[in-house]
Amino acid sequence: MAFSSVQFLFIFLPLSLAVYWLLPKALRNGALGAFSLLFFAWAGLKGAAILLALALLCGAGLAEMVFDGVVTGGDAQFVLAPFGGVMDEVNVRVGDRVTLGQRLGDGEGLCAPVHASVSGTVVAVEPRPHPGGTDMPAVVIENDGRDTLCPTIQKRASPLTLPPDELIAIIREAGITGMGGAGFPTGAKLASAVGKVDTVLVNGAECEPYITADDRLMRQTPERVLGGLRVICRILQPKRAVVGIERNKPEAIAAMRAAAGSEAEVLALRVRSYERAQAAGRTAEARADAPAAEAPVAPAPAEPAAQPEENKPLTAADLYAVKRPAKTEAPADDQNQKEA
Repeated sequence: MAFSSVQFLFIFLPLSLAVYWLLPKALRNGALGAFSLLFFAWAGLKGAAILLALALLCGAGLAEMVFDGVVTGGDAQFVLAPFGGVMDEVNVRVGDRVTLGQRLGDGEGLCAPVHASVSGTVVAVEPRPHPGGTDMPAVVIENDGRDTLCPTIQKRASPLTLPPDELIAIIREAGITGMGGAGFPTGAKLASAVGKVDTVLVNGAECEPYITADDRLMRQTPERVLGGLRVICRILQPKRAVVGIERNKPEAIAAMRAAAGSEAEVLALRVRSYERAQAAGRTAEARADAPAAEAPVAPAPAEPAAQPEENKPLTAADLYAVKRPAKTEAPADDQNQKEA
């Protein structure tokens, strides 16, 4: 029974795509090859419409394989590494389905919970290499690429209406840690500073030259930075809040001042390296703009004067030609004195 091009595009092709997407992942690659051969056979009979359908199907299959294998596929590893406590609680087992934001592990002491940043299936709970040089407990998740959100993650009321103790508990449960190498738990930092802080300082200076992470964050999302500052001020109840930004970041300074209003002071800090570079640039420009003086004409080099035979420098041939004096026997008295 022969199909027309319209029947092929609107009946046969959708059915084929439906079958393809319902197949298990392990069979999709083989199915793609079989469909390709089938469509090549149809292409010889039906012409351009079949070629278009073949391109659509092959493109969909290849895009699915690339997207699944490169962008969202593969395993995601979450190391349960404590800061200074004991990470002895693992909340999932092999075979469990996990969702994005679900807690994977926790511990006692200076620990912060570890959460999944992908959704999928737990395929291993075992020691894995850690950048610190040792093996540490880890949860390995096969990423399904769907990013299904954990149902326990819900939007809360305004944090400024919550008491400090509840805010600290929320921060700890969220697994927030310091951005430095130690990863000190933020909840522990805040809990130890309650009632002891007069001024909160927000460090808006980049830690290394040519790094622009903080600069872009303050320029593009100043309200988010101020939102975090408001939460910290709610917990610590300081008398003053100050944001320090390097003077060579005028856009960030302007954005933060507009967002902060009277809530926080935004200070432009001197940057020695930047000011030195500016001074060097001004000096170079001044030198470039200065009128060029006429260079004095150098006198012609004089002919070297003939040197006497005894003052001529020695050459390698002269050194090899020098005969060393013959070694003479030491006098008897001197020989006896040396032996003594």
